Amino acid sequence: PYQKYKDFKWENPDEFKNAVPKAFFEKRNLEDFPLYTLRQYCPDVGNKLRNDVFEAAKVGDKYQCKLCKMTSPNRADFQIDHIVPMSKGGKTALVVSGVLTALICAVMNLVLIPRIESTTEGIRCFDMNFGYDFETAKRFLALLSQEGRDTYLHIQLPLDFVYPLVYTVFFVSLLTWLTKRVLPLSVLPLLLMGFDDAENIATIMMLRSAELSPALAAFGSAVTSVKTLLMYAVFFVIIVCILYRLMKRKQK
Repeated sequence: PYQKYKDFKWENPDEFKNAVPKAFFEKRNLEDFPLYTLRQYCPDVGNKLRNDVFEAAKVGDKYQCKLCKMTSPNRADFQIDHIVPMSKGGKTALVVSGVLTALICAVMNLVLIPRIESTTEGIRCFDMNFGYDFETAKRFLALLSQEGRDTYLHIQLPLDFVYPLVYTVFFVSLLTWLTKRVLPLSVLPLLLMGFDDAENIATIMMLRSAELSPALAAFGSAVTSVKTLLMYAVFFVIIVCILYRLMKRKQK
């Protein structure tokens, strides 16, 4: 301040002689900024990104929206946003879905499943195994108490239909955040959700059946095994993406 305003007369000019202006900086990714902010502070980068997006959306002599498929020759009819819109997800969706995933997982594993397995003599619930045979499934159903059956059917399984939807949003958001783009591998969480729901349907059928059939037990065991493998695959992809992101940071 003293150097900048040296032509002015201060009441106590000495107090400004040793003043050191302070600036605070932080490193942020371009993807963390709205396009209008980039165009305001980095016009070359912002305008290039805007033009690249419009060129990618060009169909013939018109532009086409990737979501609603509307076409128009005028750029003013469109709005550009992130692949995961900042107004409808992004990091907020990641945090919220992550917290919900952890809460639902804790409720099921710490409260509901122990209540269900309290009379089954160590035999785990259907969805807690990698797979199971007909005799194991039959014995589990025979040992299951009425309270455990009601908890399984009316609390655990309805919650377990919500759980795949929540963790799928979390996994897809996490992969998108880690890689800054939607990967083809994001289909893995969707497949995982599908097999998890199929496992829940098979479990309901087994719990409601008057007499368990070997075919139904085999079907339930098969979808549970595939679900477990898909879960491991999703975790593996996430770990690889995290390591890749850490390596890129070190290179910078």
